[in-house]
Amino acid sequence: MLSELQRDPTLTGLRLPSRSRLAVLFKTACPELVAPRRPRSPPQPAPGAPTAVHECWQLDCQEALPLADDHRASICTLRDLSVPPSSSLRPLTSRAAAVAAA
Repeated sequence: MLSELQRDPTLTGLRLPSRSRLAVLFKTACPELVAPRRPRSPPQPAPGAPTAVHECWQLDCQEALPLADDHRASICTLRDLSVPPSSSLRPLTSRAAAVAAA
């Protein structure tokens, strides 16, 4: 409603009411037409640190990456956050590139 009032050329230059003032007006003038506010649900507690393998995963996706041959590729990386990163692990893209080069 407020956006319609702002676009009205006959109201140009006039000070328009704020959203909160309009809400008060509607609640007092026609309370039966104003929907009651729903209570907010309580915030979800933060998850604890993972204690076992496969309890917590991180997902990273990169979509439509341009390749040299004008094709597009999507790469999804999954990481088990309960397992410490290891320098001996290599991403699959490196292995695929090595196989393709051979």
